[in-house]
Amino acid sequence: MVQPGQIVTVLYTFNGRPAAPGNISWTTRRTGNASYWMSSTAGELGTPGTSYWMSPLSGGILRTTQYPEEAEACPCPTNGILSELWVNLAQDPGAGKTVSVTVRVGKVSTALTLTITGNGATHKAAHYTTPIAIAQGHLVDYKVTFSAGSTAPPVQIGVMFTPIAPGECVYMYALDTTPGAAVYGWGASPVSTAETDVEAILTDCTITKVVCDFYASLRPPSGPPAALAKGQLAKFRLRRNAGFCGTPGVPGCVLRGNGVTTEVINNADSTTYVTGDRAAIQMVVDSEDVIFAYGLTITIPPITP
Repeated sequence: MVQPGQIVTVLYTFNGRPAAPGNISWTTRRTGNASYWMSSTAGELGTPGTSYWMSPLSGGILRTTQYPEEAEACPCPTNGILSELWVNLAQDPGAGKTVSVTVRVGKVSTALTLTITGNGATHKAAHYTTPIAIAQGHLVDYKVTFSAGSTAPPVQIGVMFTPIAPGECVYMYALDTTPGAAVYGWGASPVSTAETDVEAILTDCTITKVVCDFYASLRPPSGPPAALAKGQLAKFRLRRNAGFCGTPGVPGCVLRGNGVTTEVINNADSTTYVTGDRAAIQMVVDSEDVIFAYGLTITIPPITP
């Protein structure tokens, strides 16, 4: 049983030294309707006196606010409620120094925010607020600010999300691609041209709703986010066991650029995985360097006693 505010980690233990480099895939299964979005800077230190954007389910990525917020914000794939915020710091920020975390929805700060002030002892804090409604397609991210002179320590964040449709688990990430070739990804792992490098192992589940935002020109000094140029094609499609899958079509989003549209929602297609299936996402773009910010819902059948 995991209690709110507890730190969750995965420990890898090797019996001897592997003969060759390899990949590890693992999965967990949660019960209950509400779920936590958990993020961690994975040991990455910030810079004192600086603010950062952070993805809602990221691992080790901080982008300063000189980047457009869309570089880290992800679209929520379903309707739900945000109601709790938990923050843990790897170390004290320093006497009188602060670390603040704010949940952002649609690039607007919400009431779900807290500040931890260094006192040599307290590294953890929780904030409860009036439930905040979030709709399918809304962008979600965190703003993390380290005060000047602070230690700018690694940060772990947990947010309570309750979907309107019972049983839905939300999965959101932002993946950077290179143009001209198919690349694969899943979660926070770097994309790769080799699908086996990024495949995840799933338990019994069905993926139904998929939302994807396609952004070009997200790096300074290139300016604000831009839609794909007219005629450019971007494909974001789910894979199962090294093949495409789905009913009636491949779950995912495809956008033919028109210079305006950035977000595509697909509620029509679905695919089912059984325990042990390998999952990945294939991304293909024509010639623009694009960030795929996506969200999908995973529905897990109830556990039979």
